[in-house]
Amino acid sequence: MSTTPQEKSQDQPAQEQKAASWVWTLMSVAGAVAAVGAWCVMMNSEKISFWCAVAALLLSCPGLKSAGRGWRNLSVTAIIASGVLLLVYGIFWGAIFFTLKSL
Repeated sequence: MSTTPQEKSQDQPAQEQKAASWVWTLMSVAGAVAAVGAWCVMMNSEKISFWCAVAALLLSCPGLKSAGRGWRNLSVTAIIASGVLLLVYGIFWGAIFFTLKSL
């Protein structure tokens, strides 16, 4: 049972796609962990929390390419969680600057 070069070339993209799927899944998980970490650190350090939320947003966006539906849902959840935290910081800092300028 020898395989022809054509059969070998057909198997190779499937293997590369499966290998790439792990990368997207890992990015999805890393984004979710960073989003949860950003919310947990928020009470102690706002700068670290802000940058964790930015990292979570940037890590979760490529995670939307992951193969499984659950991993994509995890990415969407992490995007929403980090986006809400960034919105909270934006409103908070905007209110502080507006208040300070009005004095």
